Amino acid sequence: MNLARAYIEVEDFDNALAILEQLPEDNKYTAVLKYYVYFHQGDSENMERIKAQLPTEVASLPPSLPDFGIPMSPLLAKL
Repeated sequence: MNLARAYIEVEDFDNALAILEQLPEDNKYTAVLKYYVYFHQGDSENMERIKAQLPTEVASLPPSLPDFGIPMSPLLAKL
């Protein structure tokens, strides 16, 4: 998940999604990241599919990244 988040931070959504697709669908953090990626890719069909899996308080908001992020991550330099 951290590698997917690093790709998201540098707006490489295709690679982020490739990583996220390998992770279990039932993980809420994975779902939030996929929701965010699909939003930025303009994929409304998959956005709606993922939105249905999210808690109502998350699904009712515009897609956003959780606050904890990975600032200064050594992964960012490797991308």
